[in-house]
Amino acid sequence: MKRIDPELSPAYRKDELEENFLANLNEHLFPFEMEQYEDLECLYPSIHVIGAPRSGTTLLTQLIATHINVSYINNLIAAFWQAPVCGIRLSKKLLPGRCSSSLTSDFGRTKGISEPHEFGYFWARHLQMRDLCEPSPDHQLKIDWQQFSKVLNNMTAAAQKPILFKSLILGWFIEPMLRLDHQAFFLRIRRNPIDNAESILKARKKMLGSTEQWISLKPKQYETLKQKSIYDQVIGQVLELERAHTQAMRNSPPERCLDLSYEELCNDPTQVLERVCQLLNRQGQNLKILDKIDPLTPSRSRYFDQQTREQLEDSLSRYRSAEEQEKSLIHQ
Repeated sequence: MKRIDPELSPAYRKDELEENFLANLNEHLFPFEMEQYEDLECLYPSIHVIGAPRSGTTLLTQLIATHINVSYINNLIAAFWQAPVCGIRLSKKLLPGRCSSSLTSDFGRTKGISEPHEFGYFWARHLQMRDLCEPSPDHQLKIDWQQFSKVLNNMTAAAQKPILFKSLILGWFIEPMLRLDHQAFFLRIRRNPIDNAESILKARKKMLGSTEQWISLKPKQYETLKQKSIYDQVIGQVLELERAHTQAMRNSPPERCLDLSYEELCNDPTQVLERVCQLLNRQGQNLKILDKIDPLTPSRSRYFDQQTREQLEDSLSRYRSAEEQEKSLIHQ
């Protein structure tokens, strides 16, 4: 399998021997997994957390997994990206009981076998993604949506409850996902764009060794953005990804999508998770928050100085002005 990770600093690189072992294990399990699949109706929905990199997707996933009675993809299940039902059954056997997340992560990566995982190899495989670039409009024609729906239905049947995913690249496939013979819900989280962009710069520096190198998702404007300053790059990355999500959600059934805020999530996590329960319960689920959640302290980057924030604010201002000019020209 071709990895879609960038060239990471040594501390963030995956162990090649372990990766090869897991890849071979998955290849051997894949035929067995396929033999177990049945043609099932959708018994339980899937819930997909999406957003720009560093927007709070991991925290939202951890909170839902801990405080709402849903299944989710943990670090054990994620090792079985070609045999996810095997992973789910092993997890139910070896890790019974509720998730109790530490609510910590290292640029989206979690430690501990029961912590949530992004399941990147699974999504890359089924969505035919070979890199982190926004796909062309005809890309979805390459995807076997019928088989994908079958996989999801067998996964939720094995879990016997809704399954929660943190699936960032799925943000480019909202509309076809909602047309599947499988009930899917999308939770989009957004963060103050200055804080979001600064956190991406911090991730660049720590994970790649330089703020000059691009990290994570590449919107369709990537080729233009990479010619600009690093401040314009990260502001553009956040806003263009948000724009793509907004457009897709505008064209989708409102009862299947929910917009959330990182700042609101930290200030009142109980209220935000209540909104998640209400969204799913209106569609026939019976979910509730299992316990009260204390407010959290929003993460603020202390890696850079005031000049960096001023540069980001200037980039944001210019980007917003360009957007307004674009809208004005369209309406003329």
